[in-house]
Amino acid sequence: MKKQFLFAILSIFLSAFCVGQTQVDLPVTFDDPNVNYNLVDFGGNVSSIVADPVVPTNLVCQVIKSNTAELWAGTTIGGSAGFATAIPFAPGSTTMTMRVYSPDAGIPIRMKVEDPNDPTKSVETEDVTTTANDWETLVFNFANQAPGTAGINFGYTYQKLSVFFNFGVTGAVAGEKTYFCDDIEFGGSSPVNINVTFQVQNPDSSPVYVFGSWGNWANWPGDPMTDAGNGLFTATLSLAPNAAYEYLFVNGIDPVKEVLDPAWSCTNGNGEYTNRLSMLGSADTTICYVWDSCTFCNIQILEQVDLPVTFDDPNVNYNLVDFGGNVSSIVADPVVPTNLVCQVIKSNTAELWAGTTIGGSAGFATAIPFAPGSTTMTMRVYSPDAGIPIRMKVEDPNDPTKSVETEDVTTTANDWETLVFNFANQAPGTAGINFGYTYQKLSVFFNFGVTGAVAGEKTYFCDDIIFGYQVSVNSILSDEMKLSLTKEGICIMSNTITEVDQVGVYDIMGRNLHFSEKRQAVNNLIPLSLHPGSFYLVKIKANNQIITFKKLLMN
Repeated sequence: MKKQFLFAILSIFLSAFCVGQTQVDLPVTFDDPNVNYNLVDFGGNVSSIVADPVVPTNLVCQVIKSNTAELWAGTTIGGSAGFATAIPFAPGSTTMTMRVYSPDAGIPIRMKVEDPNDPTKSVETEDVTTTANDWETLVFNFANQAPGTAGINFGYTYQKLSVFFNFGVTGAVAGEKTYFCDDIEFGGSSPVNINVTFQVQNPDSSPVYVFGSWGNWANWPGDPMTDAGNGLFTATLSLAPNAAYEYLFVNGIDPVKEVLDPAWSCTNGNGEYTNRLSMLGSADTTICYVWDSCTFCNIQILEQVDLPVTFDDPNVNYNLVDFGGNVSSIVADPVVPTNLVCQVIKSNTAELWAGTTIGGSAGFATAIPFAPGSTTMTMRVYSPDAGIPIRMKVEDPNDPTKSVETEDVTTTANDWETLVFNFANQAPGTAGINFGYTYQKLSVFFNFGVTGAVAGEKTYFCDDIIFGYQVSVNSILSDEMKLSLTKEGICIMSNTITEVDQVGVYDIMGRNLHFSEKRQAVNNLIPLSLHPGSFYLVKIKANNQIITFKKLLMN
């Protein structure tokens, strides 16, 4: 009678303790105090819900596989009842994912699902860890059952889930090990990596590297960073999303790590191994700090240049790199001072191959979209002399042996003209175009083949480098013509010009959105679907001349 009374009191107490808690269901996050995760261990496991070893504000499941654990030691989430609802397996939809933190790489993790009312109805599968002491997302495809176990049956009700760390290895062999898991979800595949741009400002020497846990600290001194100018170094890495990474910036010929204070907010707080700590989300991101501090960068971070190149955008890093005796800069147009252009001085000591690369060693943000029948680029040029050969070279920034070169010749002096560079007609003695290559870096050579000693110092200008445009005519002043853009299209307006001969409309990537050689009256709407907040470049030919409206912002 006393035992029955104590059991009744205990039942009432436990019921009161669990009031408000709901039965666990997918997705499992271990964060909700209103959910009864009901961790049940067997075979020598000891599990609990604890703080994330990397991000302490996050709660996760910790599983200690003891040194006396069986090879089949596991942990059931949700206890004997399992989830509140059945796992919705269906043909073609058989995967689950789980984030795992393991002390070792190469560890098999088994996941088993079953009918809580009939343990003979089950299916098991495995994935293997690839990293140590860091989070990664494993994928469990139940269409690929573990050897010697039953295949999936879509007529069964799978509602109970168990996880087995280092399945098939006893604790006596492996020794006591501690594992963590989190974010158990139905569906999905290996997460698509995101681009993470690490930047550091004002290191005290170069070269500069970023060294981090993504390589398990094995690739000292780290990933090389590129000098972006103004004391800024940058490197973009492809990393798994929704994960925490520790890292340091490293610099010098004899590489030295930066020194951080573990009390600073941007660090891991570890007094012995003080590293920077960043928690990534699911989108591309940029992380920029001043060297040896938690101060965010205080300089403007410019966008990588891309086609079309206009030299007008203060937010773009045109990154002009000279070689062979050139000196380049962005200056006012010699004809229209409100327009910015690239000036290239080919000095009297310049080599015959002196040139200027636009975009530096990295080149453009995207590859030039060459294709059969689409192999031309145009560039407006202002030369002191007619009959000057201008060479253009494009190449793979990661492999300079993959390149193609072509030329056009100026036809006028001290005035603007548009030259056409057809890369299907390569320069003599150079490689032909290969549509399988990635051409992303562009260099320009003024008066190619003639040294500065022969020609004397000369100043050239270029502007409006565009992919795919084909008209070469002189420009006219923009006050003769105005342009209005709406979501429905463009309207050309003029009091002195009644008709236009050609209209070309391009997006910021240089792609042709509209091209017409049909004569049409001004002050009429040309229907186009344009997007607010986007930039457009419009070229209009009239009276055998051309006017360029650059980077017009839709409001």
